[in-house]
Amino acid sequence: MSTSLPTQLCANTPALTIHDNRGLAIRTLAYNRRDHNETVDELISRNRYNASGQLIASRDPRLEVDNFRYQYSLSGVPLRT
Repeated sequence: MSTSLPTQLCANTPALTIHDNRGLAIRTLAYNRRDHNETVDELISRNRYNASGQLIASRDPRLEVDNFRYQYSLSGVPLRT
């Protein structure tokens, strides 16, 4: 178990959100470490949107495939998640 102070452990571990030209969050970069002596891990979350700006897929940093997928009707009502 780490005995380092939380301020040392959290130093230089920002979280960044990247938006597309519509203002939708398409990437989130989070930096993490377990011990202050370790190098920082980069964790990337990805979101995909359709032309209407509705979220259609989300991928978390642990997987290489989408872990959430969404389908919408023509009127914009979610049909399946």
